[in-house]
Amino acid sequence: MTVLSATSSPSPSAENDPIRNDHRRDRRYLAMGERYAEAAVRLSRCGSIGGVREPFLMLVAHALELSLKAVLSHQGHDEERLMAIGHSLERCHRQAVKGGFHPKDRTGLATLVEALDQPHAFQAFRYPQILGWTLPDAARGIAPLVDHLEAVKLLLDTTDRPTPE
Repeated sequence: MTVLSATSSPSPSAENDPIRNDHRRDRRYLAMGERYAEAAVRLSRCGSIGGVREPFLMLVAHALELSLKAVLSHQGHDEERLMAIGHSLERCHRQAVKGGFHPKDRTGLATLVEALDQPHAFQAFRYPQILGWTLPDAARGIAPLVDHLEAVKLLLDTTDRPTPE
């Protein structure tokens, strides 16, 4: 993941935007996941996450979901299957590993997925709910996320997809 500075240029123009123009679904999913991760990284640099913890964790969880779905797409899952999985980080993670994905930091990623799975699946970071889950320390979510995104990018750049889209 390329981490942008606070003064970096805005999003790519439409003609250079990988989300709009890349014909490979896996790369589009990863590009969108990287944008959510970038927002989380920038927010984490502002100091205390305390007052914006739920939105921050939503950014991290959604970046994980999109990047795991990039792996699944790369492994040959079609759009219908990706949608059927829903927002379950645990199911996405399990299917990606079952399909041969090897996370850079297995323990860190698994811990983050486990902590965010239920609240993300129930959209508890998006709506005013009483959270019944123990949430991870926000600051500790960035390193496993960045490591994971690097592993996904490497996978997409260095391995062939099983079937063309």
